[in-house]
Amino acid sequence: MLPVMSGGMEEQCLAVFTTETPVRILRQGGTRGWRVNPDRARNVPFLVCVHNHAQPAGRAPGSAPLHRGAFLVARINGVVPAAGDNRPHRWKICISAFYRLNVPDAWRRWPNPVKYTSLEELGIDFAAIDFHDLEEAQFHIARLTARKIGREEAKRLLF
Repeated sequence: MLPVMSGGMEEQCLAVFTTETPVRILRQGGTRGWRVNPDRARNVPFLVCVHNHAQPAGRAPGSAPLHRGAFLVARINGVVPAAGDNRPHRWKICISAFYRLNVPDAWRRWPNPVKYTSLEELGIDFAAIDFHDLEEAQFHIARLTARKIGREEAKRLLF
């Protein structure tokens, strides 16, 4: 696990209301396609991903993050143009470490899918964050993709 700093600026975050899955975000090293001021976003230490989707049909309750629930906190380590996105001024928010969580109703129906805020405002306990290294997770995702394993083993290896 990676150390966590506390207090002040470290608790500021950029929250995004996304349809991307946790595995996709980890696999691609961040979340992409956001219209943000890249200079401002680079100065925010944390990204919080909030699920933007009702429970998908055919999935068991609890198998996907709840709609409007925060499911991932990550350390931001860069903001780069979003490759493959044809929309102008779209940016990928790159991450270096992450922590999976489940905070229901973190998104308070703000009008835009990007919000500069704080972990506290989203209901996230800063002291409980225990970051995992992104490169290690990407290694496990690649391994899991290469072979079939059960859901419980995948959870154990990834989180």
